[in-house]
Amino acid sequence: MARGSKTPLTGSPAARKQRESSESGIIHRMHLDPANPLLPIATIAAGLFLMIAPRVLTFAVAVFLMAVGILGLNGIYHVIK
Repeated sequence: MARGSKTPLTGSPAARKQRESSESGIIHRMHLDPANPLLPIATIAAGLFLMIAPRVLTFAVAVFLMAVGILGLNGIYHVIK
């Protein structure tokens, strides 16, 4: 323990910071990354692209379903380690 402290200085720095802030009553707000404002723009762009080339959506869904299936089988049978 540090001098004058009632809690031991163990654990990760993030855990210490959270413990200290909860003891002092400070509420921390969620930090938004700079990429978050780009998500709506990327979504609109993807929607426009899919309206122009709808066959890409079918292909993308097929690839997604195959990838999820392969990952699911890998979780059961551990083909790829």
